[in-house]
Amino acid sequence: MIYSQKMKDTYINIVILVEGQTEETFIKEVLAPHLISFNVTTTSTIINTKIVNNGPNFKGGAVSYGKASRDLRKLLTDTSIYVTTFFDYYRSATDFPKMAEAKSGDKTIYQRIEILENAFD
Repeated sequence: MIYSQKMKDTYINIVILVEGQTEETFIKEVLAPHLISFNVTTTSTIINTKIVNNGPNFKGGAVSYGKASRDLRKLLTDTSIYVTTFFDYYRSATDFPKMAEAKSGDKTIYQRIEILENAFD
């Protein structure tokens, strides 16, 4: 990608909704340092698995579709950022839309992920 002088001062902000601490560490230690040279800043946020009224929320671990969807919808209200996800496919909860279809039959991993991505609303 070629940047004009004007673009060099412009940053793209990406918030990545992650499943847990391992994914968060990967974003901070590997992905963020690489993308900064392209004027892309990244922030990771771990899915809230339990919301507590009087204290810190519980984060990470096995994540249900409902919890992932709830946190993702909150992030999508901020139009100043780009939002993406980074979840562990093999540990994904069975309540994710089309999970049974994605895991059934003779499909490549890329076909399975495409089914899940298209089903995520």
